[in-house]
This record gives sequence, C-alpha cells and structure tokens, in this order.
Amino acid sequence: MLGGTVIGAYAEGGVQERPLDYDHGNFKYEEFVGLPADADMTAKFEHYLRSPEVLGEKYDYTGLFEFAELAIEGHLRHHVFCSALVDDALRGCGYFPRPLPVPAHKINPLFLKQMLYARPDIVIMDRTSPVFLAHIAPKAGAVP
Repeated sequence: MLGGTVIGAYAEGGVQERPLDYDHGNFKYEEFVGLPADADMTAKFEHYLRSPEVLGEKYDYTGLFEFAELAIEGHLRHHVFCSALVDDALRGCGYFPRPLPVPAHKINPLFLKQMLYARPDIVIMDRTSPVFLAHIAPKAGAVP
C-alpha cells in the first residue's frame, strides 16, 4: 500500500492492514511484486481494500478446500483469503484488460502469481532490490 503497509486476509482476524514488518523478520522468503498503475487505478485499489465492507471480512477456511479439487464447494460469502482479496481489488480498479472467467474465490496464490507475471511491465523484487529500497522501505520503516 502507498503508506508502506500491507493488507491481507489472515487466519487470525480476517482482513487487516498491518505494518510491512508485522512478521518481525520471521518469514524466510518474501517476494514483492510492483504493479504499474496510474494514480486513479491506485486510488481505486486502495479504496477497495480499506473499505469497511472489506476490512474485517472473515478468513475463508472452507473455501480453501476448493483448491484441493475435491469437488467441494466450500466458499462462504463475505469470507476471503489473500489471493482472492488481491484479485477482487485488481478487478475492481480495472487492472486486468478483460473480464476474468474465474470467480475470485477460485484464484489461488499460484494462479494470481501467474496472471501477474504474464505482464511484462511488473517489477519482481525482494528487500535488497533498488526499487524496494528507494520507494517501499522508507515509507514502511522497513529494514532490508
């Protein structure tokens, strides 16, 4: 997020905005994906994620069963996990050039990553990347 935070769907507490370093360095591997967007698209993306209807949505535990392809329809309305949350926000701000034929609650992390990586204009980075150090770390108070 522009302020140096992250918004995600967490098993403990649902959709929340947290500081970028909320894990206190416990993650072994992190990957940041910079998505090109104009100011209007960015504002729509952030507005969606910070809306009262989205913040606080419950974590969609039963929806995860669908990824196992067990023919179980487990998704609960107004429950979400991270890849669906980000997919909903990207759809809402018009990031994808055409409508997607798959509902957001069926977008797993690998599927979302593939959709984003298909664009040649994204920037893949870690905490030592020049883009991260110049634009994200100062806003988040993040230490590489």
